Amino acid sequence: MSGSQVAKADLLSTDGSWDGHPHVLILAFPAQGHVTPLMELAKRLAAEGIETTFACMQYTHEKMSQAWKRSRDFRRFGHLIRLRGIDDGLPPEFNRETWSPQRDEAVRFGLEEGALELVSNLASEGRPITCIISDFFLRWSSSLADKVGVHEWIFWPQSAANFSIFLHTEEIISSGLDPYQAAAGNSVSKDSLVVEMGAPLSQRKQDSEVVTCIPGFPSGVPIQYLPFGTPMGDAGAEWLRKFMTECWDRVSQAQGVIGNSFEALEEDILEGLAQRLKEVERHAEDARRWPRSFRLVGPLVVDGILSGRAEEADETNEQISGTSFWKEEVTECIDWLDKQPVASVVYVAFGSLTVLTTAQVQEVLLGLAASGQKFLMVLRNDAIISKPLSRTESSDMALPTRLPVEEALPSGFLELYQERCKLVPWAPQALVLAHPSVGGFFSHCGWNSTLESLCCGVPILGWPWLMDQTSNCWLVSDVWRVGLRLSCDEANQTTKEEVEDGVRKLMEGSLAESLRARASKIRDQAREAARTNHIIVSLAKEIHHLALTS
Repeated sequence: MSGSQVAKADLLSTDGSWDGHPHVLILAFPAQGHVTPLMELAKRLAAEGIETTFACMQYTHEKMSQAWKRSRDFRRFGHLIRLRGIDDGLPPEFNRETWSPQRDEAVRFGLEEGALELVSNLASEGRPITCIISDFFLRWSSSLADKVGVHEWIFWPQSAANFSIFLHTEEIISSGLDPYQAAAGNSVSKDSLVVEMGAPLSQRKQDSEVVTCIPGFPSGVPIQYLPFGTPMGDAGAEWLRKFMTECWDRVSQAQGVIGNSFEALEEDILEGLAQRLKEVERHAEDARRWPRSFRLVGPLVVDGILSGRAEEADETNEQISGTSFWKEEVTECIDWLDKQPVASVVYVAFGSLTVLTTAQVQEVLLGLAASGQKFLMVLRNDAIISKPLSRTESSDMALPTRLPVEEALPSGFLELYQERCKLVPWAPQALVLAHPSVGGFFSHCGWNSTLESLCCGVPILGWPWLMDQTSNCWLVSDVWRVGLRLSCDEANQTTKEEVEDGVRKLMEGSLAESLRARASKIRDQAREAARTNHIIVSLAKEIHHLALTS
């Protein structure tokens, strides 16, 4: 079905059952870290009486549907939040589990046709949509909103700090630094701002080199912590440049951008952004990348950890998030944590995408064991690879062979440390972080993980790998001072000794106490932001008004 076949009048034609009740189509990028916060947004809107259709790639939809039906929130909001899959146009047998050029093309173009058909189907069911809330990284969503004649809000799934950094990419380039090329390890010296960049940003150690053109950062942002890194050198850098440019080029078309953070955490950034938005000439040639407004609707984390109720699961096998792509080992994790002393456990998890070599898995495990701390570690079944990722050999970003978890463990490790360690393939992360026995989080610093940890008052030991993970780790360690950076070599590899040292500092002594105190303060601020919830209420009122006036 082409766009010309779906007219606005057709979408507003129903069987008479629609009475102006607001109905939002939420479009999620097909990745765990994007689906989870958008589902939390759907729940917040449902609490304000707004119906949502939560739509994502059919493959992703099938992975999360069972988790949603098993969650407490399904019983609470199931009548207002309905999940739908979007056809991606790929053959049924196609491997959608890993990144590929074909999958990227499907997400980039194919999903728009499927979403257009979904909108038409919703209208024919008597449920026409009032507006769209789309993930920032779905580049076609603004075209869809225009074709069907509805307003759109764009959801930014990272921090306000990273939004501002990416928004000011052209200013960074004008100041003398091409951040994409710098991230790829190329020399981009100009006007003495940058010296020879012999290594990717994440490998660099010169903290004195900073970007000062981004509002909200009085001391600037160190170059090596900018969020432009990818694991594949020049090919990855140019792919990311094109991808981000396409995403930013449509921002001004939307009603505004809403982000997953909260004002008390990023107040300086918000003030700087607000001032810049006032200064921007809307008719300027580059106005397309400047949003009409930017608001924070977070923290979009599981409601229970904000109210202190996360540990009150009424079913032992309950999926707390309702969005997990994998089976969460709820009973196994909580039964083990219940036996541990308060703040004695390090939770170790590196997200849904990070992969490690066998050698790095062993260094991490041996370092954790040497620290003397108890630890609960997530080791995904697809997380271990046979050799390090190459930055040059593969233009299609293919990964080396995956290995079973048991092949990566040091010999006899589980038998030797069974009293102090617990390994699981996937965990109910919010529930784990909210547990009183957890005292620290060894993390890749993805934004969802970072925000969940802050909302639980748990300090972080960061081991970032790419993009916003790098800047998130800097925010955690240097700006908010609620965590530490793991020491690594120039290839971002670590050792048993560095892991041991980092974990000890995270969990023991006066430094650990100060980190925990600052994290507890941020936790209280997050809970207050969730309690007042005025930005969500304001957004809901706007959507209700659209429903009445459409």
